[in-house]
Amino acid sequence: MGRMLLLILLLSPAAGAEEDRRLDDCLEASGGATHLVSSCLKEALERKERRLHRTLNQALERLPKSRRAELERIQRLWLEYRDAYCGFLYHPRSGSGGLLDMQECLLEETRRRNRTIEETIP
Repeated sequence: MGRMLLLILLLSPAAGAEEDRRLDDCLEASGGATHLVSSCLKEALERKERRLHRTLNQALERLPKSRRAELERIQRLWLEYRDAYCGFLYHPRSGSGGLLDMQECLLEETRRRNRTIEETIP
């Protein structure tokens, strides 16, 4: 159950954010069962990825046409990096803990990328 509390604390930095409340509620309801925690993280990642997609599209609309392809290329490289970096945390001997580590990483990296795009592209 200690890991459960850690997940809630690490993954919920934005008080009042609906997405984070939904994750908190799901994690709390999971009772710490690995397969349920994994399901919560998967659903949260899907929401964060949809949000990132919207943020990226909005940023692309604000950029001059001459810069859009560059941002799209950077985004593809970032996605490749994120998947490789987080995938490294999950390996055959890591078991379900490694799966949760990978999912937490994907979620946090996606959250961070969204924030970066929002802050750097006016």
